[in-house]
Amino acid sequence: MASYLGSAAVISFAGTAINTYYRKAKSDEAIGLVDKSAGADTHTSHLAALRETTFTVDFLMDGITVWDALVPGTSSAALIWGPEGSASGKPKYTATAIVKKRTKDEAYNDLALATVEFQLQTAWVPTSY
Repeated sequence: MASYLGSAAVISFAGTAINTYYRKAKSDEAIGLVDKSAGADTHTSHLAALRETTFTVDFLMDGITVWDALVPGTSSAALIWGPEGSASGKPKYTATAIVKKRTKDEAYNDLALATVEFQLQTAWVPTSY
């Protein structure tokens, strides 16, 4: 992925562009663990289970357009992430995701900020534009 995230980045979910308003994007990959300890074991041990990825985007509130498109529980849809923009040859990552959570932070005399957390249903598929 890109080492610099600039204004050309592409982020969209179910056809709704989020990149116009984003401030930060974060992909968090982990695995589930299965407890395999038993009997005379003196320490818990684990087996690696399935991978799990969340993708979080912090963005400026735009009114309602993007916010309304990011309702928790929204059916699985395409999440597209182009950290270096959409010029020919630039990396593009696509996954099927659902909206897990969204939060809104509105403070007196300040910008209204929001965060959306996507739960990926598939691994990122790397391609290019």
